[in-house]
Amino acid sequence: MRLRFKAVRHLTKPVGEWKTAEISPPRRGDAEEEDKKARQKVSTRFVIPELDAEEAEGAELACSSNGALRLALWRRLFSLPRRLSSRRMEREPLPQHVSARVPRRQPKRLRHEQLAQCRLKGDEKSGLERSRPAPRRALHWATMRYTLWIFLAAGCLPAQVRFAKDLISVNVDGKPFTVFHYGAESGKPYLAPLRSASGKIVTRRYPMELAAGDSTDHLHHTGLWFSYDDVNGVKFWENDPSYKHPNMGRIVVRNADFQEGDRSGTLAATMEWRDPGGKVLLVEGRNMVFYSDPKLRTIDFEITLTAAEDVTFGDTKEGAFAIRLAETLTEKKGGAMVNADGLAGMAQVWGKRSDWVDCSGEVDGEKLGVAIFDDPRNPRHPTYWHARDYGLFALNPFGAHAFDRAQPESHWQLPKGKQIVFRWRVAIHPGDAESGHVAELYKEYAGRAR
Repeated sequence: MRLRFKAVRHLTKPVGEWKTAEISPPRRGDAEEEDKKARQKVSTRFVIPELDAEEAEGAELACSSNGALRLALWRRLFSLPRRLSSRRMEREPLPQHVSARVPRRQPKRLRHEQLAQCRLKGDEKSGLERSRPAPRRALHWATMRYTLWIFLAAGCLPAQVRFAKDLISVNVDGKPFTVFHYGAESGKPYLAPLRSASGKIVTRRYPMELAAGDSTDHLHHTGLWFSYDDVNGVKFWENDPSYKHPNMGRIVVRNADFQEGDRSGTLAATMEWRDPGGKVLLVEGRNMVFYSDPKLRTIDFEITLTAAEDVTFGDTKEGAFAIRLAETLTEKKGGAMVNADGLAGMAQVWGKRSDWVDCSGEVDGEKLGVAIFDDPRNPRHPTYWHARDYGLFALNPFGAHAFDRAQPESHWQLPKGKQIVFRWRVAIHPGDAESGHVAELYKEYAGRAR
């Protein structure tokens, strides 16, 4: 089992027609039967953009038998390594070495982006698809290298690279799990959609897409996210760009990187919480660890907030670490909500402090649940819960009086240069809180934290 990430970038200009060429391994000797077996065993499909006569002159595809894949494309068009290592496929070996000769005459001017796709097929149902655009001027070498390496190394699992703006896709055990969106269009980054181990989507699809049966309220509820609505009076929660609220801020991803592994993979991002004038109030470091498991989908979050200025977190219910659930997991649509103390339903759970809360229901005929765990090391543990019957599922460590009128109003101050660290876990499990053994899962999580 393995976790994989896809780093994708924006393609600034659409590409034209495509030309496809089928390439098979070279014949070994003169025996036609041996050649036929080799062709059935493995084949290579190489897809390149349609080129004019001058650009295509001298470009030839050849095969050799050294067992490694090398993609030597036009030096002026692509910034790729001359050689990439390959791994063996689960059923069949990777195709033979593929190379392209670079013509002596290079085109003087690049008229548009070029895109190369490489598809490696072992049989009708397994294989690997790979596509990659070259941006308008130049693509940073590291990004190109990481993406090619990830998918060429995948070997036994089929994968399709999709190009869009500012996305990193996360696959667990060869199946899509979620996508990290930089969130320039929504004012903050988020993960969406979230899937169970069986592939069922447990988050609302709106506003990222329109889906039958989805509610269309609260544009700022985007999958899974972290933000707060009163940081020096700046709103980072209700901050969709379409809103006309005064003093709305933005959370901007400065960089993101990932590391794969056999049992877990890590996605780390650095973000800036900026006020309406662009001034940075907080720098956030967010580490997300995704775990491989046949029945569970688990993410551990470690969020470090560093004050770039003297910061005060006001007292409001609007925050902070949140998921917008799929409709059938909501209490209004027959779902169940329960906390660590055995209290059930929004009336008993909302505004209460608890170690964890679980929401469960039926998704496409399967009983599933989503739990959020509050780490015992967190400040103000156990946290308050801002969990609603219509699908908002959130915890809020900053508010106090907003949830319990008996508490004094909170003004959490963070001086410039100081940090706060929060840790939470999200677990997507089969069954409800009882059959999914959520209490045991939290006990294991809390034990690791100590």
